[in-house]
Amino acid sequence: MVLTIDIGNTKTKVAVFDGEQPIEHIVVECVNQKFIDDLVDRFGVFKNSIISSVDPEEEQRVAELLDKSGLKCHLLSYKSPLNFEIDYLTPETLGKDRIAALAGAYAVDGAGNYLVIDCGTCNTYDLLVNGHFVGGNIAPGIQMRLDAMHHFTAALPQCTIENAKCKMQNAKLGLSTHEAMWNGTYWGMINEINGYIERYSREYDDLKVILTGGLFSVFEDFISKLSTYDSQLIHEPLLVPKGLNVIARECL
Repeated sequence: MVLTIDIGNTKTKVAVFDGEQPIEHIVVECVNQKFIDDLVDRFGVFKNSIISSVDPEEEQRVAELLDKSGLKCHLLSYKSPLNFEIDYLTPETLGKDRIAALAGAYAVDGAGNYLVIDCGTCNTYDLLVNGHFVGGNIAPGIQMRLDAMHHFTAALPQCTIENAKCKMQNAKLGLSTHEAMWNGTYWGMINEINGYIERYSREYDDLKVILTGGLFSVFEDFISKLSTYDSQLIHEPLLVPKGLNVIARECL
């Protein structure tokens, strides 16, 4: 079995794999020694473990916990054994979550061309063509956009996703300042996501689109309904853990 740990900006996602299939997926605020030891007690000593982290200090801290539990650990980087080539001009700056998501694409649906869309703190749009990562874009996520409007203006209020979701889906034009902010953010992001899909669907006839990320469910109902593209759409919430598992198994 393989243990994957994905340390993000707000949460840490932990998964246990038996071969290609996840048998456990846990979201936690922080990984501590007791948490690791409990996993070992439940599943035994893992053949390998892998960490993907946005924070180098937190990555090192968790790696030391794994070492204390006697677990072999691989720290994900652009130099890890990957199932695709990286054409990025600065691969050392490529986000580890993006690397893992791209590695997970082939694990989800085999060979092919992929547009990987990850909706989280930021939205990322990454293109995988003929086994090469040819580039991608990063945009602010939905909460970041709401926060920015409040922070950079004198009068616009603070809005949150939790308060906005139902109203954003029920009206396209706001009838109050809150609704105008919610709807401008929500429908702007819907159009952004669909715009990327439609553009690259025109360029690649066999394009597969994988949608993932903790905030994708906010947009899910309107992604396929409002577009005319013919690409295959795949929603894979565990794309990053699956990619980490592929990489970890190559390190055995």
